[in-house]
Amino acid sequence: MRFDLDDVPTTARVREAQMFFFVPAGPEGEPVQLRGWRLLRPWNETEATWLGPVSGAKWGLPGADHISHDRAGEPNADTVFTQSDGWIALDVTELVQFEIANPDENYGMLLAITSLNGTDAAYTFLSSQNGQVNLRPLLRVVYSTDRD
Repeated sequence: MRFDLDDVPTTARVREAQMFFFVPAGPEGEPVQLRGWRLLRPWNETEATWLGPVSGAKWGLPGADHISHDRAGEPNADTVFTQSDGWIALDVTELVQFEIANPDENYGMLLAITSLNGTDAAYTFLSSQNGQVNLRPLLRVVYSTDRD
């Protein structure tokens, strides 16, 4: 997932940044951890697959899972949730601050969920192509350009 941050000055101080995802109603929710890692290489939204970032290229490991080649080693954001049919918030302040200060390295974030009770868990997140614009992913950034 990637958001265009070009309109934010590179000297801005990010006070808070949250990414919101809508999870539609589904089966009984299983507790999961949602984590996000900063991607380290460019990819194309219309060409990226499990195996590669763009047509004709491969990730270091499938799913952009190669640490230091495809993604950062430690998650830049994480949250735990169990509900469906509502919004999930993910604090991405650290990631957004980095991407604003380093616009040439804004490759976005790899997201993954992990079950917390040892069973399989699956959630649907509505995408940027969802027909209901008000349910598409949203990035809210609060920043200042002052020196204090």
